Amino acid sequence: QTDTFAVEAVHLGHLYKIVIGHNGLGSGNGWFLDKVVIKDPVTDLDYTFLCHRWLDEGQDDGNIARELTVTDDSMFPGRQELELKREETWAAEKWKFQKGNTLQFYNRLIRGFICLSPDSRVNALGDKKSKYGKVFFMWMYA
Repeated sequence: QTDTFAVEAVHLGHLYKIVIGHNGLGSGNGWFLDKVVIKDPVTDLDYTFLCHRWLDEGQDDGNIARELTVTDDSMFPGRQELELKREETWAAEKWKFQKGNTLQFYNRLIRGFICLSPDSRVNALGDKKSKYGKVFFMWMYA
């Protein structure tokens, strides 16, 4: 759903960041904020502030207010697409970090494997062979 609000205010000049949130009162008050677009009628500019996170005490990190920085495509090429896909990517990839899984990173610089064990130990010796047979590999480029 898209909500549109008209707000009368003094002209603030160029916008760089905003703070947006709610008071947390009432049942079901949390909401997922994709982005905020502010249209400046004086300069005819649109300011886009990406969030793509929850403003909900029971979701995400529990924050009900966020400070957002303007998205400027010339300063951050491709950032908008990255931010919009962050949550979907994590949902698809978080299984790799569940308890009991062993991750192996292959580092091309040292030509060896770096292992993250289920008990949170890290073997960074750069072993030349995989200790765990067929497991998920993440490629690191240095």
